[in-house]
Amino acid sequence: MPPKRAKGLKQSAAPAAKRARTEADTPSPTPGANDPQPVYVGEVDEEDDVAELVALATAAKAKLAAGDEHGKPLARGTVHEAQRLLNVETLLHAERRAVLLALATALVLLAAYDAKALDNSPTEVVDVATGHVDEAAAITENDKVVPGVPSVENVRAYVALSDAVLSDDAEALSKAVKELTAQLTGDDHETLAWLAQRRLETAEDVDAWADACTALWTSLATDATEGAETARELGQGLCLLAKATAIVEEQGELAGEDDGQVDKKVVKRARKMLEKAETHIKAAINTDSHPSAQHFVPLAETHVNLGTIGELLDESACSVCARYEQAVAAFKKAREHDPEAVDEDVVEGLQTTIAEIRAEEDDE
Repeated sequence: MPPKRAKGLKQSAAPAAKRARTEADTPSPTPGANDPQPVYVGEVDEEDDVAELVALATAAKAKLAAGDEHGKPLARGTVHEAQRLLNVETLLHAERRAVLLALATALVLLAAYDAKALDNSPTEVVDVATGHVDEAAAITENDKVVPGVPSVENVRAYVALSDAVLSDDAEALSKAVKELTAQLTGDDHETLAWLAQRRLETAEDVDAWADACTALWTSLATDATEGAETARELGQGLCLLAKATAIVEEQGELAGEDDGQVDKKVVKRARKMLEKAETHIKAAINTDSHPSAQHFVPLAETHVNLGTIGELLDESACSVCARYEQAVAAFKKAREHDPEAVDEDVVEGLQTTIAEIRAEEDDE
């Protein structure tokens, strides 16, 4: 069987899969996103401006982590209110520390999720946030208990890891993961992992960034947060899928050249990655009470890649079609959850390819 068909198939399926993962992982506008919205920030004394600020920063982080655009104005509001409070002369030491930590958190959120709204680069904003954490750490007096305020260590780790993610420096991220993840809460840990995962889509060195992301996902194993296991399995699967996809695409291009030669050893290495990715993604589906297109699209793409590898290695039509049929089933499952996740043309294209492969086999 000619591998050129596999190459063309991969190109037609990848955009839909990438689009689905990007939409699932990246905050997207919601109806009425610019309308004033009531925000519940928990049981907070309305006369305690600092406690309200801490709750506002926490709400902003939670919303942005969940893909809710309303987190952006909350983060901006946190910055403005924090700057106002820092000019209040009667602020107690513990209150000032809490305000500085909330401000640092909000600045990092804006750098990560709303960079276009910033006057400075994300890196510069993170540097400012780091300065606020340092100032907070220097305040040792505990003259008041501010409810809900995180520890200095927690915010410092969150800011530093965010800086590593935003820098696109895989080596720096791997180092930060080893040194700082123990200081993170479960929710912060998972949020940063997804932030790093999104940047894998545009990473120049896919292998290095995928390995750094994998280290971050693996470190999530110590978290008992609800959903952590599912997120960890899916994240690890996506990292392996990204690494393998890069190999398959490269080998597909080689197969399309005049001599049509591929490096079978490299292709088989990609297959092992994909088989591991499949295991992780299926584990994520099995441990999630509400699996979605975010799970089924990468599962489908894994099957597409495995089918492509079958063609590159000139394997039997039966085994190749079996993988493509599994991809069709997974894409259809994704569309059941979200009709916009995958273009129907992608599914129809796969079905046409399967029919062509079977027809070629019958003619031989």
